[in-house]
Amino acid sequence: LILKYSPFNTKKQLFEQFDRIDSDTGTLVVIYNLKTLDNGEPEIDVYSDPQDILLTQMDYEKEYEDEREHFVIPEKKSFRAYTAVLYQEPRMRIYVQHSKVRTKRLETMSYLPKHYEYSSARF
Repeated sequence: LILKYSPFNTKKQLFEQFDRIDSDTGTLVVIYNLKTLDNGEPEIDVYSDPQDILLTQMDYEKEYEDEREHFVIPEKKSFRAYTAVLYQEPRMRIYVQHSKVRTKRLETMSYLPKHYEYSSARF
């Protein structure tokens, strides 16, 4: 079933991908079957920034053309920025394009961080 819906034709090709993970645990994301834009370019750009995966500039401008004069959130364009705030309390190492992502606590990124007070009837 996995071979039917993946870019790999044989079990050998599939299991070779596990050798690309350097440690005993980890996740490898394989991106394939990308859409192309009207000019023939793929919808994501993996070449202009060797340490990031970006939404293609033309596609990004078309989708967010009304926000150009305002501050645009980096997570909408950069996969590295998106993975940096993906988890509320990041405890794992994340690598994009073989470069470590410096993770951030999501609650510190908001404009007004929220503080939750715990109260119990027992104490």
